[in-house]
Amino acid sequence: MKKLALVILFTFSFLMTARAELVAVWNFDGETGLEKTAVASNPGFWTGLKDGTLNVADTTGTYATRVFDEKRQSYVWQFTPGGANKGANISLGTIPTLGNDPTSTEMASDFTYSLWVKVDKSKDFSANGYANSVIIGDRNSSSATADHNFFKVMTGTAQYYNYKNGGSSCGVNTGIATNTDEWQFFTITKAGNKLTTYVNGVQKASGTIPDAALNSVALKLGGNSATNENWPGSIDQVAVHNSALSVSQIKDAYRIGLSETMAAKRAAQQTASNGKITNLSDFDTTSQSITKGQTWTQGDGSVTWNVKEFGLENRSGAWHSNIEGEIVGASNYGTNNSVLKISGTFGTSTDYHWTGTALQSSTTYEATPENPLIFSIDRLCLDFSNTNARSSIWLLKDTNNYIHFSQNTENSNRWTYNVNNQGGGSSFNYDDDLGFHNMALKYDGTNIWMYADGKLVGKTSSSTLGKDVYLIINGQSWGTSGTNQGYVNVLFDSAQLIRPVAAQTEVPVVCDFSDGTTDGWNVTGSGTASAKMSSTNNTNSGLLGISGTANAQWPTKYALDGLQVAVVRESLDFSSPNTEGGLKISTLGGEEYVTVSQRDDGQWALAWEGLTVTGLEKDGTPIALSGNSADLYLGDYFQTQMLISAEATDTGTDITLKLDSNEYTFSTDWDPKAVVASLYSTGTDAYVGFDNFAIAGNEVPEPAAWVLGLLLFAGLGLIHRKK
Repeated sequence: MKKLALVILFTFSFLMTARAELVAVWNFDGETGLEKTAVASNPGFWTGLKDGTLNVADTTGTYATRVFDEKRQSYVWQFTPGGANKGANISLGTIPTLGNDPTSTEMASDFTYSLWVKVDKSKDFSANGYANSVIIGDRNSSSATADHNFFKVMTGTAQYYNYKNGGSSCGVNTGIATNTDEWQFFTITKAGNKLTTYVNGVQKASGTIPDAALNSVALKLGGNSATNENWPGSIDQVAVHNSALSVSQIKDAYRIGLSETMAAKRAAQQTASNGKITNLSDFDTTSQSITKGQTWTQGDGSVTWNVKEFGLENRSGAWHSNIEGEIVGASNYGTNNSVLKISGTFGTSTDYHWTGTALQSSTTYEATPENPLIFSIDRLCLDFSNTNARSSIWLLKDTNNYIHFSQNTENSNRWTYNVNNQGGGSSFNYDDDLGFHNMALKYDGTNIWMYADGKLVGKTSSSTLGKDVYLIINGQSWGTSGTNQGYVNVLFDSAQLIRPVAAQTEVPVVCDFSDGTTDGWNVTGSGTASAKMSSTNNTNSGLLGISGTANAQWPTKYALDGLQVAVVRESLDFSSPNTEGGLKISTLGGEEYVTVSQRDDGQWALAWEGLTVTGLEKDGTPIALSGNSADLYLGDYFQTQMLISAEATDTGTDITLKLDSNEYTFSTDWDPKAVVASLYSTGTDAYVGFDNFAIAGNEVPEPAAWVLGLLLFAGLGLIHRKK
């Protein structure tokens, strides 16, 4: 997983930061994709902004197109310049006069530009004349005396320039290469006479603006038609604020933008999950404060949350200083969805510590072995100041019986869990990044599993929780006295309740990995495969973890006819891009195979090589084939059983695939002499966990056994002839 350096050391001056107003945002998701939206009650001098106007010299070609981007999960504008359309752009109106003259109210005003950018890697900047590509602002014309104000991408860098009468007033280079084919969040702020650039929420460079005024110019998005400069890439979510966002606000905007993609994936999962996933809260509502004693309802499950003060060492105490929560997002940063923000300081008493704002479900949820539950939420960030903080989720019976799962900023940002106690607890190593992580608790009435980013990181049990539990979302800070206050800021999104289908297979389990070894498995590839026991990863049971690109092959060969092979895909680290993991049946040489796998985007896929596949159906409904693969459905990332069975026919083999309660059938011309089964993962940072590998069918002897068998039969024949 790409690590994001997202730690902020807050100071109490943050509490006094003036709130910048969003005066214009273009999300490109409206009817025409050019609509401007804004929520500012006082736009200041930024009154010249408007709905976008597309400008292309030649309308016979597609040089600026609104397309749906899978990574952003939203509509974006994609520029493909060529010929007379090198300067294809979208006009967004005009900006006010800028500068740093304290005697001019207009020139003294501050601003923030922010936008998501992706450079098309297929474009060679230098060879194709893209070396001076403007993405926001305007160079106006090639005249040496014209005023310019623009933010551009050159070969390998991103820069902000402010020109006055042909001379460079201020040039700020980010000093970082612009990654091609990767979405990045660019921000430029003006605060007084200082211009600062940020990439993905991290400050990169700054410069000073002289007093000279910069006259009002056009605000354009894309290329520059006057000088035929072009922008080869995609742009999304352009926002303008009428003052300089603080560092923390820029980081929040970046994280909220990241959460939108995951929120869209969650929504797609929910739609296609056959009722397994219930949306508890996506927090996509108008901005609002959250106060103790408040109740509010949101989500498909109509869950009512009770707002309370809660923490590991204060589960019923008084409301302490400045502990608060709010819904932030769309009205603050121009994003499409909002998120839950839990923040505040603590430290007014030595009697209470580890406390903060919490949302507790007003009703309980049942968990049994036949009907387990998974409580899942996206934790976008965890920030703190001068002491320690936690982001936590809980399953609660009462204040003395609970499971508390958290990431803590003390002791190298460790992950911990606590069961029915006020301190101590157990910890495990996972990831010290305080940025985006999905956190989930699974409970079956006795056993408790803990997941981070879909990866099983811990397991324990409780005999006191019972089958009915409350759900809690919580941000906590540590305080011991009035002079040792701690600040916590936690962002959450997409709270869900998942009901996994219990394993149904009757195929005999041949390996549950409880011995902690991979003895007998043939492991190949650049990655690793290792079995874990309770002493090494707190799972209290065996688990096969495959990391990176690796293949673990069960050594016994089977005839394809009558074969049944099954495994429980226990977890998948879905935070890593290009991750995939699943079950594979292949010929001995690997030339022909069938795989069923799940990718990091949640999509299940069936793929094959060297085979002719026909008649793919789900419960009798035909499914379209695409090349040598077919997408099946969006499932969840937690504990899915995968089973493949095969039966010979006159023309080949009929294969049945089961993913939990979903059954697929198809036919192939496959008729090998023997096949092998493997568990695998692909991706640089991939991690897939498997349990309870099961296989049954007709074993095929090794070649050496065949030779011995032939010699034995030959010997028996010779004896018979002699008789």
